Amino acid sequence: MIRSLRAAVFLSVLMLIPLFIAGSSPFTAVYAIVLSVLIGPALLCMTALWAGLLPAAVGWIAMVMSAWLPFGQEAGLRMALYLAPGMGAFLLCVWKKVPFFRTALLVAAGGMAGGFMVLLIMNQRAGGMLAQQMAEQFTQLIKDSGMQDELLLSMLQTGLARLDPSLYSQARGLFGGLSELGREELLLSLKATLTDMLSLMPALLVSQCIWNSLTGLGIGIYFGRRAVIHTVVDRRRQETMRQVLEQRRIQLEHGEVPNPVRLEGREQMLRELSGDCEKALGDFPTLQMPPFSLWHLPRGIGLMAALPGLGLLVPLVTDSQQAYVVGAMLGGIFTTLYSIQGMAAVDYLLGHGDKSLGVRCAILAVVRLLFSQVFLFIGIADQLFNFRKLRKPLGEGLSGGE
Repeated sequence: MIRSLRAAVFLSVLMLIPLFIAGSSPFTAVYAIVLSVLIGPALLCMTALWAGLLPAAVGWIAMVMSAWLPFGQEAGLRMALYLAPGMGAFLLCVWKKVPFFRTALLVAAGGMAGGFMVLLIMNQRAGGMLAQQMAEQFTQLIKDSGMQDELLLSMLQTGLARLDPSLYSQARGLFGGLSELGREELLLSLKATLTDMLSLMPALLVSQCIWNSLTGLGIGIYFGRRAVIHTVVDRRRQETMRQVLEQRRIQLEHGEVPNPVRLEGREQMLRELSGDCEKALGDFPTLQMPPFSLWHLPRGIGLMAALPGLGLLVPLVTDSQQAYVVGAMLGGIFTTLYSIQGMAAVDYLLGHGDKSLGVRCAILAVVRLLFSQVFLFIGIADQLFNFRKLRKPLGEGLSGGE
């Protein structure tokens, strides 16, 4: 139930943040729900593996309550429905010790199932106009906030709201705020932008579920293994200290000068420590996860992952909004999988340059935030040219892992 007390405390507090901020204002409640939707599944998987099942249960309850308290029982039930299939698939796969990438696939599929069920329910309630209704509700929150001008100006600065340059002079009020014309134009442009963004929620859901399953499982297994090893080493250290103190006591009883104690059987102790670690890790669900730098798409799966990329060409052949959304969903599968392969390839190169884990993670995070498409192109190049030599040449057939 608790694998690491320190990780349990840290991650429980982290997952309680949406609940803490949900009660501040309607805006922070929206941010709390968005935070839970975007990274909640990854945090739950990571917490269950790293810290234990009890902290993961605390996080699940906190995320559900962060939607329930500000927006009512129905919102809480929708959040529970969104999180439940993915977590159910995760627990079943860990229990059955399903290999890592199959587990990630099933967890992502569970997350998509929960997400699409919630979207279908909400879209039915909204009469098929979910994106427009959500955009309307958000702009209404701005109107009722008491900080309408400040929020609209911040939206203008971030690009979510737009204003024709010819209207700038008319948009400003006499005392530095916004005129009625300015408010109306900014609200209309904000509503239009949000409607366009929210109409792509299914595509975002597909990409985010893939990211959540791989990052949640990968980070959880990595740090969970470390937590297991630290526990074994700490226990062995305490036993060693007891042996040292016992030998020192015997020295003093015999009137010997308490010189620095040298434990006998040092090599035997190291072998025992290694055996203890292997035994403890034998009970830990590593799911045969390879190091991140070796993650790659086998040839057959790489081809199947590339085919959905044709969905990115849909806007060139049709103006249908439904077709555009489906194309974005398919394209999301392609871009996400190949971007992750690109990140793994870069991590492989950085590892050969003897960069520390912290430096490698910082470089990957910065490039991901500023130049996200770079990883996509690197992933495609790595798949085509096999830079890391992880796949046998075509003439030698596929390896057993492929």
